[in-house]
Amino acid sequence: MRNIFLALSLIVLGGAESVASEICSLTVSVVGPGGNPLKKEVTVEVREATGRVESARTNKGRASLCGLGVSPVDVTVGAESYRCQVVVRNVPIQWDVAAELTVTYDFRPCSSTEAAGDHAYGIANGVFSCSALVRVFDERGMGVLGTLTVARRAPQQSDQYGRIMVSFRSDETGRSVVDAVGFKPRSINLKCLSPGSFEEIIVVLKKNE
Repeated sequence: MRNIFLALSLIVLGGAESVASEICSLTVSVVGPGGNPLKKEVTVEVREATGRVESARTNKGRASLCGLGVSPVDVTVGAESYRCQVVVRNVPIQWDVAAELTVTYDFRPCSSTEAAGDHAYGIANGVFSCSALVRVFDERGMGVLGTLTVARRAPQQSDQYGRIMVSFRSDETGRSVVDAVGFKPRSINLKCLSPGSFEEIIVVLKKNE
């Protein structure tokens, strides 16, 4: 959510004489940086405390999510995006009350990457790129200065905290080796299931006996 700007307002509407079945729990208004309704259609997703998820696409900058309970919800604007999202947590929902949430969503800092689509991740002949953060620890949970060998590449050294950030192609997935002086090497499997995917991998090494 880097460089995404957020503005939030919560307006409670309704009256004591309203009929509950006719009231929509939450309407989300999505506006651009200038305050005007966002013309670009985006997905608004609501996650309830129970884990239930409801989503809707905006129409002229508005999305209605009506069948919610009465517990606070987390709202994600741009849920279809893997990079550009605005998340508003613990939005209050009340019975027999229509709530309206206004979110400012600026997708421009990320649009150059996402609009590029496949080309942004070097897709060619079905091959694309991914990344992973490999974190190497000993059995006490302390970072270990180690190396990671991916496919036929030269070993890549970790930092002093045992962290190795690695980029790799989808045709380089599979068995890789994490090694450190005084420890038994360990194999890991790097996965590259979709363009630009990222995972964090924890590796615990055991000392040589």
